[in-house]
Formats: sequence, structure tokens, C-alpha cells
Amino acid sequence: GSVGGEWVVIALKRGATPVADGFYAAYEDNVEQALIACEGRLSPVKYTEYSRVALALAALGENPADFRGWNLLEPLKDLDKVKIQGNNGPIWALIALDSNDYPGYEDARAALLDAVLSAQNEDGGYSIVTGNASDPDMTAMAITALAAHRSDERAAECISSALACLSALEADGRLASCESCVWAMIAYASLDMRDDAARLRQSVEQYAFEGAYRHDLAEDKINGMATEQAAYGVVAYQRMLDGKSRLFDMRGE
Repeated sequence: GSVGGEWVVIALKRGATPVADGFYAAYEDNVEQALIACEGRLSPVKYTEYSRVALALAALGENPADFRGWNLLEPLKDLDKVKIQGNNGPIWALIALDSNDYPGYEDARAALLDAVLSAQNEDGGYSIVTGNASDPDMTAMAITALAAHRSDERAAECISSALACLSALEADGRLASCESCVWAMIAYASLDMRDDAARLRQSVEQYAFEGAYRHDLAEDKINGMATEQAAYGVVAYQRMLDGKSRLFDMRGE
């Protein structure tokens, strides 16, 4: 699930947080049962479902291209269907395919990279639909996806423009939620931009509430999505400080 599911697994595993015996095994069994129930079709239109589950399985050391007989990466080759969710689809599919060395997906990765590069707005930012007002979360997610390709000249130019847009959005007060601050922090951490990441790390703590996190400063209650995002955001930041691989690069411990 998008809350209470894969993001929890990723945050805990990548943060090397102690969990109860059998926790990860139970998650994997649940994934298998879900795949059996839906006959391997997690969603007809939301292909980020495949990307998210693939990332969680990769974090656990599993191969999402062959998880108990199911291939969760194959659907990500269908660019038309990946794009149904807007730019969110290609961004997360690229992150998923870049999370480890998956032979046979080189063409898909190249196509997804082209899709992400071509989706950039004129101001350097990103939105769900290209041409709409640039959104800080989407812009930061795009930067995070492109970080693995920064040696590519096109990607490097795109990242530079996206960073400038993200900075402008912050200056305009658009980083007005826990989630937006978290994603800016993850983007900076993915590029090892330590000063900027540290500044956003402090901003995230504005939203701390009763041992968890709230969505915005007007809320006086815990927000599950904000708390999960803060959890894996802090992990991304700490991994940067420790010199470990990026949050979604599962090649490192």
C-alpha cells in the first residue's frame, strides 16, 4: 500500500532499523498473496504500484524481475501505460529500474530517461502534467531520478535547471509541507549537496509532532504519509552523511 506498506519497509531496511522477527518475511508473503489474488496485475492504470513494490523488494535483497515467479519490472517497459499517471509514472519507473543491475532493461531505462528529460517545464521544474505550474515535490522527485544519470550531459543540464527551479519555489514559500521539505532534502542528498540537505533536514523538524510528523504547521495531529516520508527522508540524509549509496540505489548495504 502507498501508506503503511512499501515505504515503511524501505525506510526501516535502508535505515538498518531493528524490526520484529519475521517482519520482512511477512511482508514478502503478503506481496505474494496480493500478486496471486490479482494474477500479477497490480493495477491497470497506476504503474507506480509496480515501481513501489519493486523498490521495496530490491531493498530486501529480492529480485523484483523474478519474485516467486512474478516479474514486477516487465510492466515498466510499456511506456504508454507508465505515462497514464502523468510524469509521476516515468520518474518512478526510472528510479525502480535504476535501483539495481537488471539485465535486459537497458532500452526501457533509456526510454524512461528520455521521457523524464522531455517532461521538464520551461522554468526547469516538473509537474504531473508538463506545462502545469511546477510543483516542488515533483521537481525534487525528478532530480532524485536523474541523479543516477548526472554523468549524462543532457541529464546534468536538466538537473541544474531543476535545482534552480526548486530553489525559486522554496524562496516563494512553496515548500510549505513536511512532504515538500522531505523531498527537497532527498533531492539534495541524492546529489551529495550537504549544506542544502542539512538546511532542509532542519526544516523537516518543524513538522515533528508527538513522536511523528504532521502534514503542515496548521495541523495538530499526526499524519501517516508525512511520517513515512519523513522516515525515509531522514534515512536518505543519514546515508549521505555516512557515505553510503543513495536511498534508492540498492547496490549498497
